[in-house]
Amino acid sequence: MKKLKSSTDHFTGREREALHGIRRQLSDEVRPLLVLCLGSMATTTLRRNLSAVSKAAATDFRFVCELVLVLPEGANLLKDRAGLRALERRLSRHADVRLVALTPEGLAVQLASGRNARINVHSDAIVLYERDGTLGKVVQMVAERATTVPYRNDEIASAAPRNDVAHNDGEVASSCLHAMTMPVGLSAEERADPLSVVVAFFRMYPLPEARERVAAWLQAVVSEPSWPVVETGRHLDFYVSVCRLVSCAALLRGYATPLWVLQMLEGKDGGAGMPPQSLYCPQEVADAWAYFPNHLSRAEFGAPGVVFRDLFAEHAPGVWLSALYDLFGYSLTDCTPAEVDDDCDAPGMMVALNRLIEAAHLLAVWTRRAGAGRASATGVPPASSVKRAPVTSVL
Repeated sequence: MKKLKSSTDHFTGREREALHGIRRQLSDEVRPLLVLCLGSMATTTLRRNLSAVSKAAATDFRFVCELVLVLPEGANLLKDRAGLRALERRLSRHADVRLVALTPEGLAVQLASGRNARINVHSDAIVLYERDGTLGKVVQMVAERATTVPYRNDEIASAAPRNDVAHNDGEVASSCLHAMTMPVGLSAEERADPLSVVVAFFRMYPLPEARERVAAWLQAVVSEPSWPVVETGRHLDFYVSVCRLVSCAALLRGYATPLWVLQMLEGKDGGAGMPPQSLYCPQEVADAWAYFPNHLSRAEFGAPGVVFRDLFAEHAPGVWLSALYDLFGYSLTDCTPAEVDDDCDAPGMMVALNRLIEAAHLLAVWTRRAGAGRASATGVPPASSVKRAPVTSVL
């Protein structure tokens, strides 16, 4: 999980009182191994009382929270749904509680798979209760699953296992969880051929449109109002597509630039002039400059794989995905730059995202031209003779 906290100091007094009451009651009644708070919402309704007789409370306070209850194997509540609902009703004197009961193994599976939108390595959580070092054991299980899940691609499967699991239960370092993040939203076939996903992305979002959407995204993050409601669906589609593109870029770190591209770059003023238009423009258009990767240097133009490597050396793939998740959330709410999380560098992240998108755009152009076999016009050999770069692991 992206941020694991063991303190509730950032809550108001009434919220802390509710959470502490829930913790005490759960520890007395259920004796769980671990309790994680995935999210909460508090509302206070002010009411003006004009009656001279009634002494009703001037405010209504409502607190709602979602908890993951980690229980030992064989615990009754794991299978007794009615019992779990009855426990929620008993906790209602503190708050409206939604409980999810899992074993440690079940929690590890949820975290490693990333299928659950609420229980994954990118979500925030607060540790309300823990015993027997359960949190560290779960992290260890997630790490083991991340290094033992088989891939169909032999080169990805050969990645060496990681041993960088944090042992400090108070921190459960997010860097460990980020490092073990699997490619998000990619099938086994797409992990084996990430270039196909890159090409599909730019068929849906040509480079000029992708830049415009990134700029609008940043504008929605740092200023009011938020993203227009009518555009929310398209914005969500773009966010999901960008996450898939980031996963592909992580797989393409160290991608070897095709020889025919290097020859074309060297043949243009000895490698010192402007790159040929056919290497960055997907087709003959009036405004070819709109497709030029202006966030990349001349050297980076010929080495998109190096650009990916450098970007992920600065931020691990999981850090990227977590930051994009945060930025997507901020773009849907009215907030000011001061209200954006301190650890969320929105402008810096968007500049890096532009670099990643432009490097991926070059790969898409080259792949499509190689596939078309335009040897007569550009010197590109047939697709069957183009040497594909080895795919390296995200992890």
